[in-house]
Amino acid sequence: MRKFLTLAASSLLFFSAAEAKHQPTVKLHALTKAVLNHKAPTSANKATSVPSRLVAKATSSYNSGSYQFSDSSRYQYSGQHGSYDAFTDDWDYDKRTDYQYTGSQYENSYRSTKTYDASNRLATIVDEQWNGSGWDNYIRGTVNYTGNDIAGGTGEMWNGSSWDPLYKTSFTYDGNHNLLTTTDEEWNGSTYDIMYRNTMTYNGSNQVLTSTDEEDQGSGLDFTYRTTYTYTGTQLTMEVQEEYISGSWENSSRIMYTYDANNNAVTTETEQWNGSSWDKDGKETRTFDGNHNMLTNIHSNWTGSSYEPGIRITSTYNGYNQLLTQIIDAWDGSAFVPSNGMPYFRNYYEIFNNDVKKTAVQNASLKTYPVPAGNELNIEMSFKQPAAFTATISDMTGKVMAAWTEQPAAQYRKTINTASLPSGSYILRVSAGAEQLQQKLNIVK
Repeated sequence: MRKFLTLAASSLLFFSAAEAKHQPTVKLHALTKAVLNHKAPTSANKATSVPSRLVAKATSSYNSGSYQFSDSSRYQYSGQHGSYDAFTDDWDYDKRTDYQYTGSQYENSYRSTKTYDASNRLATIVDEQWNGSGWDNYIRGTVNYTGNDIAGGTGEMWNGSSWDPLYKTSFTYDGNHNLLTTTDEEWNGSTYDIMYRNTMTYNGSNQVLTSTDEEDQGSGLDFTYRTTYTYTGTQLTMEVQEEYISGSWENSSRIMYTYDANNNAVTTETEQWNGSSWDKDGKETRTFDGNHNMLTNIHSNWTGSSYEPGIRITSTYNGYNQLLTQIIDAWDGSAFVPSNGMPYFRNYYEIFNNDVKKTAVQNASLKTYPVPAGNELNIEMSFKQPAAFTATISDMTGKVMAAWTEQPAAQYRKTINTASLPSGSYILRVSAGAEQLQQKLNIVK
């Protein structure tokens, strides 16, 4: 097992399937994950087209009765950037800065800068490290394309005055754009050596059937791990991992999924091969809300007679189904409680198109006053054709503070009580069929 490369700040992760076999919840190679989309569904990495983008992350660690700051990240964007990027398993920011908490203040740690091509696709990622007084180049990644498919990428490391080759990754696809091969190569000082290759096969429904790893063991590529996938309809129900030993494939571990009526993977059970049969190993039990957002995930270990809870991950989401908070606590024998070293994550979002939005034919208009509002807000709308609509007022994290629906009308005027809303910025959104309008509100008490 080996992790081919990690760009520290950009989260451009290259994990082999072999590594994932022992870490079922690890983020696989982001592109492979995006192309296959066969894993148990999760919510933390959902793509989004809504006008809400991540602007900051904060991490705290539990220590002696309270959560203490540990690190944070800030995201900066230009124009309409702000969607989720499946290739990097990250947002399509222009700049991301990571900070480390020193005990009294946050200090710079890493910085990642992205550039995009004329088609607004990721072109380069440059990672830098903080040296105490300024930023030093660290690693640069370049992505290239064949048509609409990602053909591969290269990585370079800064030597103090120029970029040196580091790695190269290439992908091939079938006629249905299914990823067939992933090949990783490392620079040996004069040329690239192939160090790792993954090959996948698919069924007629474009579901991955097998994923086979080969690694350089010193004399060229040799088989290492193979995963076989089983489905019931569209649902992945089992993964069986095998290890290549002395010229043959031998069972290693397997993962089994069960689903609820809403197609959520509510349990994942892992078993290890003992040479003649399968032994229970671990289990994950999940709950979901009505939008398929995972609310809780309990990891349990097999004790020999029963499953003993280990940790629990609890998540909350904003009005756009984007991950807002995530807390990890541990089982103490009778309940889940915070434990030293356990993290708490908090994401912060912004609305990034705050002007009134109208369709091209401008069939509707929206006006609010006074500006700023106090304890009352007046809303006026006009429709060319009478239309029913739904209106929501959200804070800048996406939390819905008020919502209501109205019957069809061509002209609409309403005064709403905002006395219960704290001073700050909010977003009013109106959805009337094809018409989507929004406007930023400022409330001052």
